Amino acid sequence: MIKTALIEPAILDILTRIFITYSSYLDADSKEKLKRLINVTIKEHCPVRHNFEMAWALWIAKTFEIEIEEQSANNIIDTRDSISNLILLDLINNSTLVNGHPRVSDIEAELKDDILMSENWLLAYEGVKKGWLTPIEANLLDNNLFFKILKDKNVEFYKQTKQLKTYKPKEDKLIETYSGGQAAEPEQQTSQENQQIETTENTQTGEPFDIFISGFEL
Repeated sequence: MIKTALIEPAILDILTRIFITYSSYLDADSKEKLKRLINVTIKEHCPVRHNFEMAWALWIAKTFEIEIEEQSANNIIDTRDSISNLILLDLINNSTLVNGHPRVSDIEAELKDDILMSENWLLAYEGVKKGWLTPIEANLLDNNLFFKILKDKNVEFYKQTKQLKTYKPKEDKLIETYSGGQAAEPEQQTSQENQQIETTENTQTGEPFDIFISGFEL
């Protein structure tokens, strides 16, 4: 699956959820392969600003506690992508997973003037509010009426503790057997395409007729 993600990184979110579900099976070799996947993904997708791939690569690192190379961290910083950089700042401030000393000061140097009214407002607001970034402009959030309200109301958009839900196995349904006992029947078989035949009385002729109902699962 890791090789598939290298070819088609659009499945990174699915891969993450599957690996969370079966995390107990992850060994050192699996984590080393994930590390290569993460750093290769960042290296290839940062230059073209593929935000989805960058963010999920970092989330995999956060989830499974996998190290990020300093160059990969700097590549993320250079993109100024808000989501990816917030995950990176989370790793820098709350773990030892990021190697070296990434150039966080490059972001901090831009935290002034109308940064909160730019496309990078989320990175600026969350980074400063959480104490991950020190703005070059003192009281950056307090100087902006709208963001001061958000700060005073303790509004946050990036939740460090959120995580994907694990996949749950489908439960087998019990059915009666000819011997009078019970047996488990897979859900797929019990549905029988959810088709029913309902007999309804024809109000004109008084004779019954059949209505075919095809079930659809929404």
